[in-house]
Amino acid sequence: MELWWRLRGWTRLRLTSADCAARLRHISGEMKIADIVFQDELTVEFTVSADRAKGLLDDYGAEVVIIRSGGIPAFLRWLWSWRRLAAVVLLLGV
Repeated sequence: MELWWRLRGWTRLRLTSADCAARLRHISGEMKIADIVFQDELTVEFTVSADRAKGLLDDYGAEVVIIRSGGIPAFLRWLWSWRRLAAVVLLLGV
């Protein structure tokens, strides 16, 4: 995976479809994908940039599930959620 993906954000997806190979060929024509792993003939996992994943989830009728996300945006969301929790704990403790 490129450094740019790591900084901007990436999403690991699982696509389940009757024709995974055709769907994957169609997806790869529209966007850059990486780390393709076929689980079985109906399921494939791959990584795309985070901004492209949102459009992919909306466009396809096949079942697409987000496995995990990463990059700086995901880290900042995690940090922000822990900041809120720490504030609540401090307010309840005082």
